[in-house]
Amino acid sequence: QNMLWGTYRPGVYFGMRMRRPQALLAGLMWWDPQLPDFFHNIRHEAQERDGLSKFGWLQHDGTSYGHQELLDTDFNITTTMVKAVGAEGAGAGGDWAVHVRCSHIADAAAQGKEMKR
Repeated sequence: QNMLWGTYRPGVYFGMRMRRPQALLAGLMWWDPQLPDFFHNIRHEAQERDGLSKFGWLQHDGTSYGHQELLDTDFNITTTMVKAVGAEGAGAGGDWAVHVRCSHIADAAAQGKEMKR
């Protein structure tokens, strides 16, 4: 029961699903709207052509916690997943939440330079 929900979506940058055949799928998708053909630059499936310099789990316990970093050309994205199983009122397989943080790399670099002055 504690393994019913999890990050069981290989081949995508981030995804959650149930271990059932007709399960709800949840995931992360992003793009840069400044690109002229942004539809063909949607990031979702992990592909080498996307050119991310880094992506993957930095920490993951396999059941209830995971933290990852995705370094795209202009964006630094982090996701943190937590899951609670057995809590009073929790749904089947536990309750889970995902925190997504995205920062523009150029903005973060500019802020870092300002802070060093």
